[in-house]
Amino acid sequence: PIYHARSCRSAILIDDHAGLLDGKDSKTVHSRRGFGEQRMIAHPNISNRYTPRVVAFADILGLGAPVQRADTQPPLQAAIVDALRRVRSVGAPPGGDTDLRTQNFSDSLILSAANSPNGLWHLALTVDALAWNLLDLGLLMRGAITIGGLHHDDEIVFGLAVNEAYQLESAVARYPRIVFSRTALSA
Repeated sequence: PIYHARSCRSAILIDDHAGLLDGKDSKTVHSRRGFGEQRMIAHPNISNRYTPRVVAFADILGLGAPVQRADTQPPLQAAIVDALRRVRSVGAPPGGDTDLRTQNFSDSLILSAANSPNGLWHLALTVDALAWNLLDLGLLMRGAITIGGLHHDDEIVFGLAVNEAYQLESAVARYPRIVFSRTALSA
């Protein structure tokens, strides 16, 4: 089958192949853009569907100035790194694995956890800890928590839930606070 993406004028042809990577099923993806042909092998362990997860998007407000100062103040740089790393050490509530995952880029963080009551609590407690860590540095944050479809592994994070959390953070939160979507509140 051919899938055509009109906005970028590219066609993607997906051919099913078996046994290309360690004897597992995989797909070869060809992309034609008029500039030659690219070929890549899709990862055999990635589902073709998003996974429902509890997701938070957080924006660290005013991080630019401390980052500038950290260039000449190594202790400040270490403190920023420590504040961001400590979110991974927040303990999960008793009663099961929450599969907490975090990624950050510049002043933005995306966190996700299993779509369960414990996952929601663990994520909320982690975002709370992040807020306190940043407050110790004189920084505030705003963010949003929702539940929805997501792909989040060690390298890549994207999905409808990230889009929703980002929209809530930028349009609803507006001030230093964390807002919950209706979906997260009713969970």
